[in-house]
Amino acid sequence: MRRKYAVPREFLHVEITESVLSRDSRAVQQAINRLRQEGYEIWLDDFGSGYSSLNILKDYTVDLIKLDMGFLRSFTEKSRSIISSVIGMAKDLGIKTLAEGVETQEHADFLASIGCGRQQGYFYGSPRPLAGTLAHIEEERRGIEQRKWCHYYDVASMVIRQTDRTSALFDALENGRLRFLYTNRAYREQLQALGYWLQDVEENLSIKGKTEVYDFFWEVINRSRQSHKEEAFYYIDSGNYVNVRLRVVYAMNHHLLVHVEFQNISRSIESLQQGKLDDNLRYLYSIFEHVCIVDFQQDTIDPLYVQGGMMGNGGKPGIRGHHHGAAQPPGLPRRPDPLPGVLYDGQAGLRVDPAREPL
Repeated sequence: MRRKYAVPREFLHVEITESVLSRDSRAVQQAINRLRQEGYEIWLDDFGSGYSSLNILKDYTVDLIKLDMGFLRSFTEKSRSIISSVIGMAKDLGIKTLAEGVETQEHADFLASIGCGRQQGYFYGSPRPLAGTLAHIEEERRGIEQRKWCHYYDVASMVIRQTDRTSALFDALENGRLRFLYTNRAYREQLQALGYWLQDVEENLSIKGKTEVYDFFWEVINRSRQSHKEEAFYYIDSGNYVNVRLRVVYAMNHHLLVHVEFQNISRSIESLQQGKLDDNLRYLYSIFEHVCIVDFQQDTIDPLYVQGGMMGNGGKPGIRGHHHGAAQPPGLPRRPDPLPGVLYDGQAGLRVDPAREPL
């Protein structure tokens, strides 16, 4: 029938109830394996309604679990903790999640905050014929997700984790514009403490030249895209030293899914250390165009402060590569010292040698 009507496999999925799997039927397991081999997703319905849920996840391979609506019916702190743990465990196993029984804005907001990928329930509408469903969607001013973006948002939901650290997801276009897909409370609070709102960040990082951070941000995005790892940079904002860490999670149709964390490191340093760091770094910034953290053991150069552009390449080419690749002014003898004056030593403290050129 699927071939006859040219229906793509991804348009169909097979739902199996937990009660069926708890019978430990060999025939059911064989059928599941065969369906998955043929490219169909297996969804486990009513997860958590029985007494062998964890054993089922251990013994069977499924693509998505549907949390039983009973978890939300009694919406207590205990049930919220259980839901969070189940969703976190499912992500660790590479399983997508859907919550049934969503009836209130509180339900929807909580599930979104912990990264539950999909929701269903009377909050979004009651079951009805297709024409009524489409009319209800239009009446509620809700959009319909295009099928081609389904996997993109599935990946996004898998990245979201419950954490006390700042966490945000950007949908970044390769042409240099971006928008938030997700932010947690810690991210919003830290951002407001710096004097910004989410729309400020979207604007500052989407308009080239609006702020100096724009160049840093997109340079590090390109680095992460090439390295397939988390990359970082530092900048100063109204006297605050801010560390930004980001990772390009996924790329699709000229869109980049970018996970971002940031920390105001000025707040995380004890008062005495902060005063010393503040005085020393401000002095350096007043006399040098480039200040970098140099790791001799790892052979890397990471920019701490840059005027007019990014220096280094996240450890590539590194200290030696950077030195040997630097342009030499014509008519001047080559510097005999391969590493000009060390400005800061993590153990010995800060020092500046004015007799030598800065790196």
